[in-house]
Amino acid sequence: MALPPRVRVVPPQRPRFCAGARPRDLGGSSVADRIAEAGLGALLYLEHVAEPVPELPSFLFFYLPHDELERSKQGELLRAPVGRELLLYADDEAVPRPPRAPVQVVDAARAVRHGARFARRGEGWVCEAIPLRYVLSARRAYVREVSAGGVLVRGCGPAAEFALMRTLPRKEAVARRSARLASQADGSDEIPAPADDASEFSDPRTGDRRQRERRRRSEPRPPGEERRRGRSRRLRRRRRSARWGPEGRLELPKGKLEPGESAEEAAVREVREELGFDGALAVRGLLSKNHYSFRTPDGRLIFKTVHYFLLACEEEDPSFAPRAEEGVVGVEWWSGERAIQQVAFPNLKPVLEKAWGLLQG
Repeated sequence: MALPPRVRVVPPQRPRFCAGARPRDLGGSSVADRIAEAGLGALLYLEHVAEPVPELPSFLFFYLPHDELERSKQGELLRAPVGRELLLYADDEAVPRPPRAPVQVVDAARAVRHGARFARRGEGWVCEAIPLRYVLSARRAYVREVSAGGVLVRGCGPAAEFALMRTLPRKEAVARRSARLASQADGSDEIPAPADDASEFSDPRTGDRRQRERRRRSEPRPPGEERRRGRSRRLRRRRRSARWGPEGRLELPKGKLEPGESAEEAAVREVREELGFDGALAVRGLLSKNHYSFRTPDGRLIFKTVHYFLLACEEEDPSFAPRAEEGVVGVEWWSGERAIQQVAFPNLKPVLEKAWGLLQG
């Protein structure tokens, strides 16, 4: 229907399609769609009220047969198959697929920052197009690893405590153990102090590399040469993540699954091996599954899934014999809230928070 001559329509700059909408006579607004009311000369704005969207997981999983997956790759995008939606799930075990068929992994958090749009659909998510660079399983040198770990706890309620292992780089942990054994053999309890240049933010694994980087930056550059910054940025990101202090850092025991081993069995084994614990314990259940990805120095892209289980210690004062060859120099009991604050890696905090909540219930 044609509009009256006096009425004009301002086109939307960023059209949005939301679940619900209500009209308001605003007189001026930045809403997406504007509708003119015939004969009045006033602009009637349609303000879209979006329904709350559940939080998008960092990683999503889907399955497509190999041939269909290759047909869905169009340029730099992975598009949904013709005639149906591409359904993704937050849990890889919930993806419908044939037995032993591999799932595809999408870095959803980064894909969203670069234009991908996900919408909730039943138990999963749908997306029309995903940049191929964020389909991790489609990239070269992709490796999937599955590990398991345990949260060892004693007591319950507000008095519950978590066992955290204190770790150092393996060479330094072995050196400290050797020094301790030597001092005990000499009848002296004194242990050599760490080097003078050790600080809360030093990382013994990259100390020599940092020195080489400083020397390289201090050297004069040849005329016309541009300094590449990618390597130093990677080093800075690595140093910012869970730095080792002079006394190490606090972590949870975990390790890779052995052939034919379940995640629960691996969690119990890793707790016993890394903490040196041979007492009685009970498995209380699965706490969470942590997903994260990283690159190795040789260029491999590792996508790791870690199953964390809650394990109850049935002894009031158990003894530990931590493995220095694995970098573990001690095992310490921490109260729930303090453990959440002190654990080194941010992705371990939700694991301890969930365990703490279960113990309070």
